[in-house]
Amino acid sequence: PLAWRVMVSRGGLAALSGVLLALSFPRFDLAPLAFVALIPLLVGLDGVPALQGTYLGIIAGAVFSLMSIPWVVHTMTAYGGLPLPVGVLLLVVLSLYLGLYVGVFAFGVTRLSPEGGLGYLVGAATLWVGLEYLRTFLLTGFPWNLLGYTQYRSLSIIQVASITGVYGVSFLLVLVNAAVALACLHGRRSARQALMPVLGVGVLLIGTVVFGMGRRVSAEIPLREIRVSVVQGNIEQGIKWDPGFAGRTIAVYDRLTRRADREADLIVWPETAVPFFLREGGPLTRRVLDLAMEVQAPLLVGSPDRVSDASPRYYNSAFLISPAGEIVQKYDKIHLVPFGEYVPLSSLLFFVHKMAAGIGDFSAGEAFTVFETPKGRFGVLICFETIFPDQVRRYVLAGAD
Repeated sequence: PLAWRVMVSRGGLAALSGVLLALSFPRFDLAPLAFVALIPLLVGLDGVPALQGTYLGIIAGAVFSLMSIPWVVHTMTAYGGLPLPVGVLLLVVLSLYLGLYVGVFAFGVTRLSPEGGLGYLVGAATLWVGLEYLRTFLLTGFPWNLLGYTQYRSLSIIQVASITGVYGVSFLLVLVNAAVALACLHGRRSARQALMPVLGVGVLLIGTVVFGMGRRVSAEIPLREIRVSVVQGNIEQGIKWDPGFAGRTIAVYDRLTRRADREADLIVWPETAVPFFLREGGPLTRRVLDLAMEVQAPLLVGSPDRVSDASPRYYNSAFLISPAGEIVQKYDKIHLVPFGEYVPLSSLLFFVHKMAAGIGDFSAGEAFTVFETPKGRFGVLICFETIFPDQVRRYVLAGAD
């Protein structure tokens, strides 16, 4: 039937949008595609019922997610201990869940009239950004690949994030997509209607770039040179927690740290680089503390931590060791990885631990620790936390510079 063929062709447009979105991000890193990635979906949504539009949005979002987070399978099987079919199933389920956000976006777009011009553009961009914001918090949050992140190399464009955060960059990208889509839809009817939205958004885009260039030329914060050495031991996850291998792990980091920049103002080791409880002492702890004294630089190291009272609590932590060989500050990871570092709703999902022995049982930290060094004050984001814009903002408000 004709209706079915039309639906299939619109589904192809939606899938194309999903592919273009994925190509906009690393590893493909074709950032300019972000300015046109949503156009096939938006064109495909023209004149369709709301429910059908929702399906099209889910197709686009699911394709985008399947191409963006294939690492979920490896993580769940190699480190979570799950069978491969279960890992693949989790990838599909997570992709469909993330696709729902694009489905809701598509539903909303079908309720907007292309004849509305500016209202259509602003409505589509506002809806997309609102859903990105919701995805940052809903069900513990998973803001993986917010659209604005595609422009991380476009320094003049992303300066607007100093005012709006990444959401402002996403808003601008959706505006451009919607303007071009609107021009395509109106092109058959009115050249003037097709041209006006493109010109208006073009002026806004140019204004954003000009603002960014000016911001870069006259930075409000005086630039300071801070030399940081990042040491990556590359210890395989499968062996790093073997107590018999701990000494060899520290030997690797000792050797690499001694090869680091002798004038470094800070030397950084990765998350849980120290595969034992650093604060609980012992010969290996002493080696780490002595190393900071010998290189005469503050040393930031990742290590698990244990607090024992009525019942032990475990934290994924970062410790700052002074050049005097003393632990002076600690940060406990606040935003833990669900089903990786803890099980949400564990009383209901009690069976998950039995399925995957690799899931941790960490407690969340509570304080945004601002670390003090002679060259400045900084905050620490551990792994998963780096994708949450609000975590960075909280550190700035707390005094990190």
